[in-house]
Amino acid sequence: MKLTLEQRRQKNLEIYTTLMECKDGHRHDVDYGSSRSGNFGEFAIQDIIETGSEFVVDIGCGRNLVISKLKEYDIAGIGIDIANQFADVIAPAHKTTLDDNVATHITSFDMLEHLEPDGVSEVLIEWNRIAKPGCLYIFSIATWCDKPKGMARKKKWQLHPTVWESEKWQSVLKEHGFHVDKVVLDDVTPLTGYWPVPKIRLNVWGTINI
Repeated sequence: MKLTLEQRRQKNLEIYTTLMECKDGHRHDVDYGSSRSGNFGEFAIQDIIETGSEFVVDIGCGRNLVISKLKEYDIAGIGIDIANQFADVIAPAHKTTLDDNVATHITSFDMLEHLEPDGVSEVLIEWNRIAKPGCLYIFSIATWCDKPKGMARKKKWQLHPTVWESEKWQSVLKEHGFHVDKVVLDDVTPLTGYWPVPKIRLNVWGTINI
């Protein structure tokens, strides 16, 4: 029996809630919400600082490293995540709980691929809603299937249900009012060990509602 979108979203929530805890009850502070090197969004920090953004919303923030770093530069912001307790707000990407027209910058790093394909449009509509006119954005998006782990392994659940090429992502973004200003394809395939396909991360900069 095919699961509905809401049922699949609930399953994803269960997975990421489970990944927050180890068998002894301690959280996976490193494994969930940050890269092995620390901060998925580190590459975007300087760009955000230079724009003089007033209020940054980082969605799928994980350990909230991006917002924490920006606050060191007196840039206000809020981190939203579906399950990570380091977030300022625990909420799904399609229901951020924020007011209309609040963000001058929206960021999302290695999160969009975790959405269900038929749920992407609802998420982008929500992000458009919270964006001020001319709001900037920076996204990084993994374009490969992910190896299941933890609860996902037991359920044979795909952690990256939306695996689209760069052209597809750019098309969908544009359809929802996200003007694409710059695209960088970053090959992050491990230098050692086995991986069946190249791991290409899409980094995209742009403007919403220009």
